[in-house]
Amino acid sequence: MKKTILSIVLASTITLGAAQAQVSADDIDSKINDKNSKIENIKSQEAAASSEITSIENKIAAINEKRDALQKENDALLAQSQKLNKEIAQLQKDIAERETALQEQARSAQTDSGATNYISALVSSKSLGDAVTRITSMRQVMNANDDMMKQQKADKEAVEEKLAENTAKAKKAQENKAELENTAKALDTQTAQLKVAQINLAAERATAEDDKNKLVAEKAEAERAAAAAAAAEKARLEEAAKQAAIAKAAEEKAAKQAAAEQAAQAAAAAKQAEADKAAQAAADAADASAKQAAQEAAAQAQKEADAAAVQAQKEAEAAAAKKAEEVVNTPTVTDNTGNNTPAPTPTVTEKPATPSTPTPAPSFGSYEAANTYPYGQCTWGVKEFFGTRVGNYWGNAINWTGSAAARGHLVDGNPVPNSTIAVTSNPAWDAGYGHVSVVIGVSGDTVTISETNGDGMATGARTTRNIPRSSVIGFIHV
Repeated sequence: MKKTILSIVLASTITLGAAQAQVSADDIDSKINDKNSKIENIKSQEAAASSEITSIENKIAAINEKRDALQKENDALLAQSQKLNKEIAQLQKDIAERETALQEQARSAQTDSGATNYISALVSSKSLGDAVTRITSMRQVMNANDDMMKQQKADKEAVEEKLAENTAKAKKAQENKAELENTAKALDTQTAQLKVAQINLAAERATAEDDKNKLVAEKAEAERAAAAAAAAEKARLEEAAKQAAIAKAAEEKAAKQAAAEQAAQAAAAAKQAEADKAAQAAADAADASAKQAAQEAAAQAQKEADAAAVQAQKEAEAAAAKKAEEVVNTPTVTDNTGNNTPAPTPTVTEKPATPSTPTPAPSFGSYEAANTYPYGQCTWGVKEFFGTRVGNYWGNAINWTGSAAARGHLVDGNPVPNSTIAVTSNPAWDAGYGHVSVVIGVSGDTVTISETNGDGMATGARTTRNIPRSSVIGFIHV
């Protein structure tokens, strides 16, 4: 029963440990999945940012090409402007020279009127032909002045047009250049911002990947620890099974020894009875020689009884040792779970021998201090308490009254604190083996006892409780 309970507790411990390990692994897997989702989301954002940066860089490249084209156009406009400036300068020079000539002619015209000139030309002419020639020359001069005035006006208008055209082209070139520069600056700013965002995303992704790697390492460590714990638990269970087999062998050895002790006690009691009879016969003999012969016969019978007891004890110990060796060396078998458990050992139930009630010896002396009873059992606890006042190999607790009486101890119904052993029967766990304890107090019908294995767990712990005197089979005086 105790082995079954132990197996259930150990199995529960393993199951609970496995469940805890599984919960921990599931929690780490959930965290790893969260990190994977975050990493994929960051990668998508990085891809979008990279695509947008590429688009903006293409726009910047197009603007740069357009700016280069405009720069060439501006250079051409500048060259045209410089050419126009030269033409304007030449026109202005021509205009200034004509202006001087026209002013001179105007002053001359104010001094000499046209009619007077014509009259002077006719009067001073030597002939009609000469007069016609002079008038024609004067006419040509006047026509030339008119042409000069028209050219002067045309040149001034041309200068104004060229100046206006030059100014418009220069202004347009500057406006185009300024617009392109502003657009390029805006795109550069946007590109810089996107690159910063891209760097931040890369850093965030690196952090998430680092966290994921830590979680993966944590999961591997948890799995390693769980495997190590399972292996340790398996080894512990195997060791517990081995110790249980050893304990069972020890119990069987003790039972064999107790049976042998009972047999030896019975044989010794029989021999003792014969010796007592011989001694009595010797005492009843009338003559000294008969009495001497009777005493010698009694001594011989006592010697034979002692030898028989020793021989029976040796045989019992040899049989118990052989049985214990067979149990300890029993091979282990592997069950379906992979655990090693001892092969089952057939249980042999022996009916305790019923000791005969011998005639008490005059004295029982003292016994060995070593405690050969199974550790933690009730018999072990009583032997530990009284030491050499209690002998070894008295059998199971139920047999102690007979064993003690055979060794000369008084067994009656009168308890004495710290000097008597209470023998009771049939606790819930003893399966007919009985129970012994130390009497430490008496109050009317109530007896206070000190005991080990009172709870059936055989831990060696000593407890105290009260029992009715009527429940006691007998009190052994030691």
